[in-house]
Parts: sequence; structure tokens; C-alpha cells
Amino acid sequence: MEATARDLMSQEVICLKRDATVKEAAQLFLAREISGAPVVGPDGSLLGVVSLRDLVREGLEESGEVPAEVDFHRFDALGVGPGFHVEVEGSHTIADLLTPALVTVDPEASMSDVCRLMVDKRVHRVLVSQKGRLVGIISTLDILRYLAAGRSRGGRSSRPKRNQKDRR
Repeated sequence: MEATARDLMSQEVICLKRDATVKEAAQLFLAREISGAPVVGPDGSLLGVVSLRDLVREGLEESGEVPAEVDFHRFDALGVGPGFHVEVEGSHTIADLLTPALVTVDPEASMSDVCRLMVDKRVHRVLVSQKGRLVGIISTLDILRYLAAGRSRGGRSSRPKRNQKDRR
């Protein structure tokens, strides 16, 4: 039986509040070593997603440089590490930057459906929701970990554990 979203997802979803600042988002991404997070309203409702790419694009726009196609999806690819920071003048909040289109799947969606959705939508993470409630998140690295463990179409064994450093 093919793996499902439930087998791949992380149940610990790191979210940003809509009124978080760009600086707070950058600090969270660095501290948790992630490249994006869902954004929630005061009532916990899903509003969108913000990514490292959004923060970098905002930094370029603030500096007066309008970016062409910025294709950043890993800290290593950027050549930045723990010293990376975003300094943005003004009072921009995450609500100003978020992508409102939510890419979601049901927990029982097949791994191939999840992968196809990620490729078609050109995203690096999908939210897993059940009855309108966020229950998990799947990143491209979660899928890679699953495949590397040799479980591409085998049984539904538990997803590999990951440590804090693996979260992206």
C-alpha cells in the first residue's frame, strides 16, 4: 500500500501570527531552521503561508532592487547560515507578505498525489487539513527522508523521526 500524507507529515506545525513582523519571522526561521510557515489569524484560522523566499524578496524590494525570479528554497543554497538576518525599515507584518493561496491535502491523500500537487503548484510544503483543521505539514524534505529510508511503495511503516536540525 502506498504511503499517505499521514505517514509523511509532521504533526508539530510551526505557525506565525498575522501580526508578526518580518524580523520576528526571520528570527523564527533561523531558530527553528525552517524555510516557511503557515500564517494564522487571532482565532487560529489559516490565512496563508510565508516563506524564506518571501522574506528575501521583501528585503530586496525594501533595498530598491526588484528581484527577478528568486529561487531560494534552502539556507545552504543561499550561502547564508546562522548569521543571516533581514533588516526591513518600516512596520511590515507577515500579513503584508503572506501568500494567501493555501495548498492543502487530506491526511489520507497518497504520497504520489502529494508529490504531484507540490510539482504542479511549485511549492515546497503542503498543509495537511482534516475537517478544516490543520493537522500537519509536509515538506519536500519529509518526502525525501521517506524515500531515503527505502519506503517508497512498501508498507505503511512509521515515518522516520527527525531532529530539530532537520526541520525546513
